[in-house]
Amino acid sequence: PSVTYSGLVYVGGYIVKLVSEFECDACVTMLTTTNKADPLYVLLHSQDKSALHYPNRMFLTLLDNIVTFFEKAASKLPRTKVHEVLQLLVTPHLEQSPVLLCPEGVDSSHARRTARLIADKFIRLLLVNYTKMVSDRNEKPFAYVHKPSRKYFKL
Repeated sequence: PSVTYSGLVYVGGYIVKLVSEFECDACVTMLTTTNKADPLYVLLHSQDKSALHYPNRMFLTLLDNIVTFFEKAASKLPRTKVHEVLQLLVTPHLEQSPVLLCPEGVDSSHARRTARLIADKFIRLLLVNYTKMVSDRNEKPFAYVHKPSRKYFKL
């Protein structure tokens, strides 16, 4: 388990927590696991004070697929309304995912609701991280022509 995947586990647990607010126990049960001893959950277990949700591997694979799609599509996205465009692209695929199909959801209403939540929250997190990375990459380092005097730094 890498640090990147541990972060994905942590965010996945947060999304499962948001799904638990829908008050459907079947949806939460489908997205969580009881195997907390898996090395994949080391970071989550170290942060746990009995309130965190442990996402299962299938749900983490789904989130990892979204990350892979985002990394490939990030350079080809329009400059405006990026979040809405990504939501329109990702939501239909999430709605059809067998990971999100709840047996209690009539006409897959629970899957649609969960897919919209993932498309909103998770893609927003990906966009924030991506824009920070691009901003850091484009920031030009400040170069001095000569060594500055100390008295200017005291101001």
